Amino acid sequence: SRLIEKFNARSPDVRVEFVMSDKILELGSGDADIAIHGQRPVDSGLVGRKIADTPWAVFASRSYVKRHGKIESAAQIDHHSVVVFAGPLSDHPAARMLKTIAPNAQVAARADSIAALLPSVKSGAGIALMPVVVGKNEKDLVQILDLGSGMATPVYLLTHRDLRRTPRVRAFFDFII
Repeated sequence: SRLIEKFNARSPDVRVEFVMSDKILELGSGDADIAIHGQRPVDSGLVGRKIADTPWAVFASRSYVKRHGKIESAAQIDHHSVVVFAGPLSDHPAARMLKTIAPNAQVAARADSIAALLPSVKSGAGIALMPVVVGKNEKDLVQILDLGSGMATPVYLLTHRDLRRTPRVRAFFDFII
């Protein structure tokens, strides 16, 4: 949101509205002109570039760690309760990684978004993989295991091919990049 404030101060003639959604918006159809997305575009009508990598880690509530102890290795997750992704996010790289390292972990809750995952983890229901930038900003959560560079997801700045040269889209792309 601070980036948008800075952009708005620099380009007051361009209106930026930040919409957070797990729904894929149709770029170029009026839903949105630009998307910041965590997956490489599969639609050939989309263009853009990778702007960052987002590291992920294993987080738990302070109360969960107090009740169940620390986790020293990824293999130990298999003996804990976990909060997992459901729906479209069940194929996310973090979801696949969790299934691989903890195939026998007890599933305490399923969430179809990061926003839905947070309350379950904060309540102490189980542990979960989430972006470090999300978990570290939650005072009730502690990072219990660093997954290193092996679990980082790319972030892409995208637009529809037909919009890439429009001044408002170009101004925002140049600003972010």
